[in-house]
Amino acid sequence: MKIFPPKPASVQIYSLLHARRHLSANLISGLEEKFGNETLKRSRRSAAEALLDHQNLEDSEDVLDFFETVGLLNRLGALNDEMIHSTFFHWINLYWNAAADYVAKRRAESTSVLWVDFQSLYKKTHALERLKDPLSKDLQLSKEALTQYLNWELDV
Repeated sequence: MKIFPPKPASVQIYSLLHARRHLSANLISGLEEKFGNETLKRSRRSAAEALLDHQNLEDSEDVLDFFETVGLLNRLGALNDEMIHSTFFHWINLYWNAAADYVAKRRAESTSVLWVDFQSLYKKTHALERLKDPLSKDLQLSKEALTQYLNWELDV
């Protein structure tokens, strides 16, 4: 049996960082695929309809839960802010702004920990958008833009 000398620490660290980036890339790709699959598209349409009509708002919870999971993965370090911003900022911004009143109502009824990772994710991606494009119209979504984006979600 041949014994190989240990790799230098710098090579080991590089290997670990490379593996982590690879895993994160696979994870964000899988989440993007899930967001575009038919099951979640149905949930997005239901959420958009509920948020537009201000009725049956519980129909938005599957989408809120999806972004809660993305936020949890971000908090745990599995996904970085840049990857999430690049992939999901439009929808994070849309759904957080559209559902903010519903989230506040649900928190008041039960527990304040509902969708806290989603909220944190919204704040992080919003700050990143401000850094990248201080004039972005998405930083201050008008009611008209919010309605237009939700209507587009009805057609996914």
